[in-house]
Amino acid sequence: MTLSIGIIGATGRAGSEIAKEAISRGMQVTAFVRSADKAKEMLGDKVTPIQKDAFEIQKKDIEHLDVVVDAFATRDTGKAYQHVDLAAKLIELVQGQAEPRLFFILGAGSLETGDGHHLIDRLEKMPNNESFISIPREQFKEYQLLMNTKKCELGGNFPECKFCPGRAKGL
Repeated sequence: MTLSIGIIGATGRAGSEIAKEAISRGMQVTAFVRSADKAKEMLGDKVTPIQKDAFEIQKKDIEHLDVVVDAFATRDTGKAYQHVDLAAKLIELVQGQAEPRLFFILGAGSLETGDGHHLIDRLEKMPNNESFISIPREQFKEYQLLMNTKKCELGGNFPECKFCPGRAKGL
C-alpha cells in the first residue's frame, strides 16, 4: 500500500524538501499551497496540488490521507500566533481518529538546551529581539500545545538552529 501524505506549506523551505523526499520514496503527495502553479513548477507532476489557505482546510480535504505534515511558516511577526492556531485547528479536525496522523515541523526555539531550559529562554534574553521574537515564542507555544495533546496521533521534528537546505540525514 502506498503511503498518502499531505503537506501544508509544500512550497516552503521545509515543506518542499519533505515533498521531494516523499515523492522520491514513491509516496502519494498532496500539496496544500497558496499557488498550485508554483507547486507544479517546484515539485513536478507527481504531486497533487490543492490551492487553499491552510486555515480553510477541512476534514474532507485530509480524511483520505495517512499523514498530514504541518510545515506552515510565517515570516510576518504580526501573524506569529497562526502557528498555534493552525496546530489547534488540525488537532480538532482529526481528534478521535487513527488517521490521518499529524506531524509538525516545529521551531528551533523549542530545542532543549539542558537543565529544563529551551532555546527560547536564551532568545528571550537577547538584546533587541523585538524584530523576531514573536515567531519563536509562538512556535514554543505550539510545542507546548502538542506536548499536552492526547486527542490524536501526532509527532514532530525540530530543525537545527541554523536550518539550511542540504542532503537528508539519518532517514
